Amino acid sequence: MAPLCCAPVWTDAPGAAVADDGPCPVRWAGSQAVVTLPEHIGVADSGPIREQLLGLLGQDAAVLIADMTGTLSFDRSGADALLRAHQRASAGAAQLRVAVTAPVVRQVLEASGLDRLVAIYPSAEAAIAAEAPGVIPLLPRPGPGLGKRQAGSRRRRVAPDKPRAGITPAALWGLVDALADGVVLTDEDGVLVLANRRAEDMFGWRPGELIGQPVESLVPAGLRSAHVTQRAGYAREPVARPMGSRVRLAGQRQDGSTFPPGSASARWSPRPAVSSWP
Repeated sequence: MAPLCCAPVWTDAPGAAVADDGPCPVRWAGSQAVVTLPEHIGVADSGPIREQLLGLLGQDAAVLIADMTGTLSFDRSGADALLRAHQRASAGAAQLRVAVTAPVVRQVLEASGLDRLVAIYPSAEAAIAAEAPGVIPLLPRPGPGLGKRQAGSRRRRVAPDKPRAGITPAALWGLVDALADGVVLTDEDGVLVLANRRAEDMFGWRPGELIGQPVESLVPAGLRSAHVTQRAGYAREPVARPMGSRVRLAGQRQDGSTFPPGSASARWSPRPAVSSWP
């Protein structure tokens, strides 16, 4: 079998010490290590790749970029290697970024849940240029008696050079997945765009498989027409209410079995709607 990668390792980082026996080529952009992964990644390849990624993080890479723009096939073992690298990076206050172009590779990342943990870019250059991907500033939320103008004044009083707190997609997904209730988010057409782990377990779907499915796939066939009608009414009148208050509701698992979940819906933004099942 031919080696995974044959290109050498090189660096422009002052004082950087990088082992040259890794399977994939590495280049440095300041404190960012860019690893070019091979065209095909399988079980035999993932172990050496994992060890190389972990080794680079041990060499004090502040950002580790997995360049998969040339990768055409990728399996779960490769995803596990990236997950290990993400865990090591998070423990050391570093970042893992992934550059992907092939749809099949992106699908594996989504199915494994990695797209919830790491920032994904269309090119290595975009990953290098990003300063703080996926950070969401925590701005004050107006409370009772606090209008938008007052909230804006509060924001302006923050010193310009004061670090602004932020939460990453990994933190948000950790929170959503830790909920005891199953939560799904649909777009205006009733297509699922988010499902937490509890919802996937309740309905018998593997991680990532619910995304792109119609929300009616979660109810028995005999109730789908009524659910479409109810969903249309909810779009016209988006108020939080128990979903079962106007129509009989049951959940259907992927294997066709059904169960009687409690359910409620709420408006999350001007377009998507979020539902939860306890």
